[in-house]
Amino acid sequence: MKNAIKLMAGIAVAAMLFSSCSKDDPIKDRMEGEKATLSFGALLNDLTSKNGLKQQLEDIPECSDDLPVFVEVALSQEGNWVIGSDTNPLRVDLNPSPGDFDGDGVDNYFTEESAQLELVPGTYRLEYFTVHNADGDVIWMAPRTQGLFGSLVDSALPLDIQLGAGTKKYVSVDVLCYEDRMVNQYGYLFFDIVQNEAVEFCVFGNFCDETGRHFPASFRVDAWTYSGNEAEPKGQILGGDINNTGVNGDGDFFADPLCLFLPNTSGMDQYYLEITLLDSDAYDTQERIIRSGVITDEDVMRFFDGDDAVEYFHFREGACAMADSPALFVDVDLQLIADGMTSPVGVVAVPGDNSRLYVIDQTGQIWVIENGVRNPQPFLDVSDRIIALSEGYDERGLLGLAFHPQFSSNSRFYVYYTAPPGAGGPMEGEMWDNRSRISEFTASSPTSADAGSERIVLEVDQPQSNHEGGTIAFGPDGYLYISIGDGGNANDVGPGHVQDWYDVNAGGNGQDNFANLLGNILRIDVDGAAPYEVPGSNPFVGEDGLDEIYAFGFRNPYRMSFDMGGMNQLFVGDAGQGLFEEVSIVELGGNYGWNVKEGTHCFNAADNTTVLPTCPDVDPFGNPLRDPVIEMRHVNNPMGGGETIVIVGGYVYRGDAIPDFEGRYIFGSFANSFAPTGELFIAEPSGPGGLWEYHEIDLAGYGDHIGEFVKGFGQDNAGEVYVITSTVLGPTGNTGKVYKLVP
Repeated sequence: MKNAIKLMAGIAVAAMLFSSCSKDDPIKDRMEGEKATLSFGALLNDLTSKNGLKQQLEDIPECSDDLPVFVEVALSQEGNWVIGSDTNPLRVDLNPSPGDFDGDGVDNYFTEESAQLELVPGTYRLEYFTVHNADGDVIWMAPRTQGLFGSLVDSALPLDIQLGAGTKKYVSVDVLCYEDRMVNQYGYLFFDIVQNEAVEFCVFGNFCDETGRHFPASFRVDAWTYSGNEAEPKGQILGGDINNTGVNGDGDFFADPLCLFLPNTSGMDQYYLEITLLDSDAYDTQERIIRSGVITDEDVMRFFDGDDAVEYFHFREGACAMADSPALFVDVDLQLIADGMTSPVGVVAVPGDNSRLYVIDQTGQIWVIENGVRNPQPFLDVSDRIIALSEGYDERGLLGLAFHPQFSSNSRFYVYYTAPPGAGGPMEGEMWDNRSRISEFTASSPTSADAGSERIVLEVDQPQSNHEGGTIAFGPDGYLYISIGDGGNANDVGPGHVQDWYDVNAGGNGQDNFANLLGNILRIDVDGAAPYEVPGSNPFVGEDGLDEIYAFGFRNPYRMSFDMGGMNQLFVGDAGQGLFEEVSIVELGGNYGWNVKEGTHCFNAADNTTVLPTCPDVDPFGNPLRDPVIEMRHVNNPMGGGETIVIVGGYVYRGDAIPDFEGRYIFGSFANSFAPTGELFIAEPSGPGGLWEYHEIDLAGYGDHIGEFVKGFGQDNAGEVYVITSTVLGPTGNTGKVYKLVP
């Protein structure tokens, strides 16, 4: 079942039984003792757990933003209809002028008076209940016990109601619909809709014996609210159940998925779950807890809601060759590898050298971690060559490092740093801010470089101090790839941001391929004639455009990496303006949209807090504007759901230590504010087209965030991933650290 979210709303129906008499009418006083008041109250279903729940949802209405206009009800008594019928229910109109009559801050909708709603004491059965919009469409429905969805609620129809003279009976009724609904109140009959949203979490599993043979697993799932205490994680019990197993007509063992409905409140909900493997007639094993951990409502919705969602969490226990899918309940943590640096932004390994890692420190140093220990002297120090940095915050400095694929024989490596600006500027009266420089150096030994061996390879003047990009890496083709931002400022406009084909957003470097190299991924050949050659397969060689460009349409592609395995794809994390952050898989000649688009949305340079309703999806040269594979909302996004102030590109995991992460892309949030609140995420690759699902990596030793800024990532030759952090926003102090992601 693809759609994972259902809404279970308690309907409170209070039969006020007003007559048309005035308040002082003695007849009304007499009737008070002969009539009864009927009320239906909200029922909160904390957990609904059903075996093999895989039914379809065509019979459930879809919630909408339409105003409720009328209700339809039917009640019977002793087998006879007394108020409407199931085929001809009673329509009761709602008063079109709601008001906050009970002072709770929520508008109340009252039905118009109806003589048919006056009831005498006795036993009644509520048989039918729906809420409708102006078009007569059902927007809520109460399921029946014998129906397909009666098992989803505790109080399905029909409901028997005993009314005594002069009493007010309160009975609970559940209704179902999709999506979220506002809280409304209905009266006379008086209906109070109190929403109880739930997320569906389904589990299926296989047990593999020692030969690797797969069996459908018998298991139990128990759920609690998360207490917030790792030592005692079980909060309020939500429930538990065992999946349905058996033998079919062919004599084969089968097992059904087990689906839980977990309560989803307005904030983030955390649940603690345990999955217990049970013995079965199909296989012999010891009963034991095999998976446990904390998941959130956001995790569940990302995995199980939407067109590309999976249908269930699939565990594989025993000698199965495959890992769980998706990767939940994976116990990972961060292991400190080195500290005492200022503002590290990346970790690089030398091809073929498994004993050392090299750390890029923004202030100009490259540090060597040798056999797990950071050397006291830097491998290279170019702090005297970079532009002076602002301690509070700066995007300039030493940003990139790449070792030549034949480093072991030629000792050559390359760095990206921002040098002081050259003469002149982007326009009269404006000076360049800095100069992005790619330089070649030669190492004297694995732990020391010759600072005097610098050969400048490529330079690009930068009009502003931000959006430097900064990653350099050798691709599988042996060429050097360079990520460089759009020149800075905001919206890709201002001095140094040239006119392009898209006049709606006043042009910009992201879409220009003629005037400068800004806003691009570049590709050059450093093994040809000095200072470099251009690969003949670059898209603009022999065409209009700058030859160095490999792909274009980027704002600030700060961190990028090649996948060590698979198809060796190039992943580029591109910082957004203020609404959306993104990661793209970049290919030769691709146009990745900036500043026509931000993520998958039409960018509005005139007001970057909103999106334009339409924009081109192809540039004038026939290049489609390619969407990212990962999109994350900025914390300032007015639509809500923001997770970061900037995305930090990472690596595809290809190590052996955490098998469940194999082939998944690990990336980060720099922070969710300007405080050290960085987070790690992992993305699940999907088929061609569409956004990938992702979720936060739950680290055993940390809470909601790691308490530091995530400034970069790294990967060793074994495919293990490293996280680079600092507790200080800018390039100052000595809080820079390198961690390794470990089980």
